[in-house]
Amino acid sequence: MIVRLHGKLLSLSGAKAVIDVSGVGYEVDLTTTALASVSLDPADVVVHTHHVTREDSQQLFGFATVDERDLFREVIKISGVGPRLGLAVLSAMTPADLSRAVSERDVKTIQRVPGIGKKTAERIVLDMADRLPAFDATTVLGNNAERDAVRALVALEYKDSIAQKAVSEVARDGATVEELVRDALRRMAS
Repeated sequence: MIVRLHGKLLSLSGAKAVIDVSGVGYEVDLTTTALASVSLDPADVVVHTHHVTREDSQQLFGFATVDERDLFREVIKISGVGPRLGLAVLSAMTPADLSRAVSERDVKTIQRVPGIGKKTAERIVLDMADRLPAFDATTVLGNNAERDAVRALVALEYKDSIAQKAVSEVARDGATVEELVRDALRRMAS
């Protein structure tokens, strides 16, 4: 199973990207947050993926963070919600918005996602209410930028303690994951 790609962006068409990893191009359908992430630095792209294999096809779905991918995996376990619809949910709503809507039983907010009707939205609220504790909903309700930046640096093979120290030195309110990673890498290089 392909769970992560690290390479450079070759092309982008809508929400589909082709990512070159050591000479092999992988086509990936991206969430809006992953799309923003790969657009920041096309020469150094990291995408967390979910690989779907069927009789007649193979597809990769790409996410900016591991938490976003894990939430996607919980969403597609729901009856009637496949990978395409799961991607639509996480493209239209942040993980925090989805968690909030589920915890508040806000069916109307989920219905705003293209392709989701009332019954599917009700099923998502009902099924996800049981699954969010397993997913650890508290991780998506707060600001995850620092934690995700540390994870990104660890994925780049920096030691956890070094990554945590570098991120804590550059952390500031409102900073995105990408900004924190870039600033931490600069800090470690100097």
